[in-house]
Amino acid sequence: PFFVQSVEGSFRYTQDFRYFRQNFSLLVVNTTVPAGEQTTFTYDFTPSEIFDPQDVGFVINVYYVDDDGTDYRDAVFNDTAAIGDSNVEVDVVGSVLYVGAIVVGVYLAYQHAFGKETKIISKPSRELGTKKADSEWLTDMQKTRQRKNVK
Repeated sequence: PFFVQSVEGSFRYTQDFRYFRQNFSLLVVNTTVPAGEQTTFTYDFTPSEIFDPQDVGFVINVYYVDDDGTDYRDAVFNDTAAIGDSNVEVDVVGSVLYVGAIVVGVYLAYQHAFGKETKIISKPSRELGTKKADSEWLTDMQKTRQRKNVK
């Protein structure tokens, strides 16, 4: 029997598999596989969006231990893989944004064309001043002029 500890994957340069282009996360499985049997593990990964359609080295390693406690690492897949464009013909997020923009545009056009005009009419305000002026700051000359005007 073997004790499978983990599975990891990576994209490598096709010219030299020693150099990584993208390293994927380590999947810890901690599963014992009985002698003479096989098992399958699902290893999910997502390539980076920066990859153009091209060939890359694709490596999947499995780390396991035997009955004697010896650690092993085997490349269960080590080959060139082609990264291609997605076959999805409709971009859902883009479509939702376009439809939303059209709805907002139609709404604004409708409000502009058929919306009620509201005019705000306000009476012009007239400054009346204060009833009692604080005249401490006025000079004596100004005080006398003010008294003459009040009479």
